[in-house]
Amino acid sequence: MNKGFHGTGPDAGVFVAAEDSLPFALERCGLTITNTDAQELEAFLDMFEEWFYSSWVKEETEE
Repeated sequence: MNKGFHGTGPDAGVFVAAEDSLPFALERCGLTITNTDAQELEAFLDMFEEWFYSSWVKEETEE
């Protein structure tokens, strides 16, 4: 199974594997997580990842 995201627009030709998607998005936006114990962290990271990849094409194929 190949899971991840294909870039569009200026990111065309870029593929980010699902397991690398959050670190990739954080790095591209220049963000670091400083308080890993924050109560809202999981909800924020879910929302952030959804926002970052909203214009990318999600792939889930059998290979």
